[in-house]
Amino acid sequence: MFLGWNIKQLKKVSKNRKSVQGMSKVNNYSKSDARYWKSRLYRNTYTENGLKRKVEEYSIKMQWRGKRVNFPLGSKNKEVASRKAAEIYNNVRSTGWDEALRIYKPEYFKNETPTIGEFLEAVREYSQISKRSLPGYENRFRQILADIFKVNSNSNKHDYVNGGRNEWVEKIHKIKLDQITQEKIIKWKSDYIRKRANGDPRKESSAKVSLNTVLRNAKALFSKRKVLPFIREKISLPEKLPFDEVLFEKEPDRRYRSRMDPKQLLILAKEDLMVKEPEVFKIIVLALLCGLRREEIDLLEWNQFDFISRTLEIRPTRYFMPKSESSCGIVKLDPGMANIFQNYYNITKGRFVVEGSQKPTKGDYRGDKLFDRACDWLRKNGVTDQKPLHTLRKEYGRLLTESYGIYAASLALRHANTQVTQQYYADDTRQFTTGLDSFL
Repeated sequence: MFLGWNIKQLKKVSKNRKSVQGMSKVNNYSKSDARYWKSRLYRNTYTENGLKRKVEEYSIKMQWRGKRVNFPLGSKNKEVASRKAAEIYNNVRSTGWDEALRIYKPEYFKNETPTIGEFLEAVREYSQISKRSLPGYENRFRQILADIFKVNSNSNKHDYVNGGRNEWVEKIHKIKLDQITQEKIIKWKSDYIRKRANGDPRKESSAKVSLNTVLRNAKALFSKRKVLPFIREKISLPEKLPFDEVLFEKEPDRRYRSRMDPKQLLILAKEDLMVKEPEVFKIIVLALLCGLRREEIDLLEWNQFDFISRTLEIRPTRYFMPKSESSCGIVKLDPGMANIFQNYYNITKGRFVVEGSQKPTKGDYRGDKLFDRACDWLRKNGVTDQKPLHTLRKEYGRLLTESYGIYAASLALRHANTQVTQQYYADDTRQFTTGLDSFL
């Protein structure tokens, strides 16, 4: 095949064969070898007092697949610097430019707007949001983005088995943070309410409540107290953040309105459940007489009771972490309830107050079936709300408000402030008059 070729052509073929997929050789060393880079090291120059001076540490210019970048190597020693250059090159080839630049030259991305994935990664690593709350905030944020950028139409976000969920998340995480404008979010709000209300005023009120929940969770990822101060130095954020001027929708009055007779409910529970289904009975009593949340009931341990002082302490345990510091506290027990639970304690064998069917696991309740049974029983006995067990907590708040006032109820419910208690829990059914009729 070389018949008729001249010396120059043969030399050219030989030279080309020494370069295979970016692995050019100089002095018989490949680019993956530190010796290749030793002769290519250089030192940058800078000007001081009008004179040009050289930086003592070495740098290297590196090219791969059409991209050329210079790297400071952080060493005055040629041997050390050349080994670092070979390490960088091998990393570029194995992981690609972006990953290598993040490791060896993070300032390269300093002024580049991060993707949603990069933003969430920074929030996870550096923010002060609790690990318990963060997954929920992320899911709500992804829900908004999926609607705005029409990701739902092409991916099955509920397919955890065949990778559909991962594909859905990856598509959202590739979106740039500066692509999320306030105009897009405002339009999303309008579409959200319109689709769910479908012209029905009653559904519109419900849609506004739902929208505010989604929005409140997503906005928490941009908290000026818990997030932004900790991540601004790590990633480059747009000057205007997505939710800066986005307002919540005005909601209907969401104050709890009691539609039950708590005394009659307890009598029925005692008759139906106390002996036949004691675990279900415990759940209902802890919710109605102590105002405990579902997870607090599920992971409540016997050592949190003090039967002498007739109190129950909500605090961190091996398996349970409260929602916040304000969620910790002491709950006073009625004498009758304290006696009933002490009797249960005397015959128990386990750690937990409610004997669930499975071990504590993240994201699942031990007593899932028991909670379902409790909710079914409550619905059959007049508590028809969407979340009947949580309704018992609200009833607990109402009873305390009527007897001791809003402040005492807020403390017992372990709210951060009385605003939450007043807005969602405290229904005072007492009828007040001026008492001036005696002067008529």
